[in-house]
Amino acid sequence: METNETFLPKYLSESETDKLAFSAKILSVLFYPDDFSKANDLACSIFADRTGLNSSREKRVLEKMGGYLALNRADSILDLRGNWDKSLRNWTAVAGVGQTIARMHIFHNETLRGGASISKAQDLVISMGESKENIDIKSLPANSNYIKHAWTRLKPVLHFCIAYTIMKMDFSLKMLDVNNGNVPLKSLDTSQKRIDYFGGDYDFSKGNHTQMGLLIEYRLPEFLWLAKGYQDFFLSFTPTRARSAIQIESEIVKLSNSISGANIIGGEGLQELSKKELEFLNQRYAPSPT
Repeated sequence: METNETFLPKYLSESETDKLAFSAKILSVLFYPDDFSKANDLACSIFADRTGLNSSREKRVLEKMGGYLALNRADSILDLRGNWDKSLRNWTAVAGVGQTIARMHIFHNETLRGGASISKAQDLVISMGESKENIDIKSLPANSNYIKHAWTRLKPVLHFCIAYTIMKMDFSLKMLDVNNGNVPLKSLDTSQKRIDYFGGDYDFSKGNHTQMGLLIEYRLPEFLWLAKGYQDFFLSFTPTRARSAIQIESEIVKLSNSISGANIIGGEGLQELSKKELEFLNQRYAPSPT
């Protein structure tokens, strides 16, 4: 069985089997950021589901991850599929808080009253969640308690939430730097069924509803590039009134320095807050430190 120190690979392998295992592990910690045992078992289940365990290489990788005992312990993929919409809303909310913090700090730290703080970012995302537009489309939890609970639980995998949300929601980026080449990016097309990430495009009559992790799997270099960039930013930045950096340096979810990341600290791929967002934040009453 994998240990905390060896859960995520230290580098991106060229092996398709290893990439599938890497993708499965990322998805599993998004579901269980606070329970390594459950995450590991789920990673085994996703890996087995995606590969079919048809080769000796795939079986060896599964054995290293936890083997058939882990498969027997793992929560049902179908149950997780049934809770997909709720999970996606939570990941989107947490990503929104994290990206807002980054945008506040990078573009508005000197002009925004009180600087970049978690509470400001949460309030902005909560206001979006409670808006009529969101209540209609249900892309965010429409309840402040849910958003704050999601933040507390998913904070260790904030970098994965953001990377996933950017790719899933076709977030506009200025540039992607993948495979040592500058690639202008107009949009990340997630409309094709082959890269939809188990979010509702599958034909249940064909049994495809168990295929999870395809978005990360098919775009793993881009996903890791985004996640590593946000990981580096949040490990180096302490928000206003916070006692420490946002992300805990847990080896379970931390990407290795051998993986290159986007220059989030330099604002790559980020946009300034809108006039409406700035007005909301500047009018907000800043709470006293506790």
